[in-house]
Amino acid sequence: MPIRLIMLTTSLFVSGLAHAEFSEMVRGKVTYPSGRTESVNFELSFKQVFDKMYFRAGKSRIQTDEVPESYILNVIVNKDGLIYVAEFADGYINGFDVRVGSHHVSFKQRSQSDDERNEIGYENIEVSIDSSSYLLDTTHPTVMFEFDQNGIIGINGSGYNKNLSDHSLQR
Repeated sequence: MPIRLIMLTTSLFVSGLAHAEFSEMVRGKVTYPSGRTESVNFELSFKQVFDKMYFRAGKSRIQTDEVPESYILNVIVNKDGLIYVAEFADGYINGFDVRVGSHHVSFKQRSQSDDERNEIGYENIEVSIDSSSYLLDTTHPTVMFEFDQNGIIGINGSGYNKNLSDHSLQR
């Protein structure tokens, strides 16, 4: 009898891992300084392959026993306000606009006259995460995708402040 209980417990644990699989596609576009746009198709997944579990971010894959808490997308902004995201483009871009599940993230150049533009490039970039608007306060902001057993549960990051001039905040 104890052996059957151990086998049942083990099979429940293994089947629990099998149900922890998810695959989320980050889809959207990047815009280059020339105005040319390109599609973004970037997978974030946690899947079983034979008897091992793997977390995948784009083309990279790592074996792991559990769903990671998060994946951090590192963004680099140069002195001219151009953005580099290794996962999305091979060079500097003006911005990107992507969706994953019910979430939305964008980095874009703010609409300003030449007189209003700041000397520091990152200050000219507006970040939107879901329904919140932010302004950068660093050249190395991050976007953090947070996970649970079912997939992405939230998106936040670092390197930005709430955009107090956002009209959606004024009611």
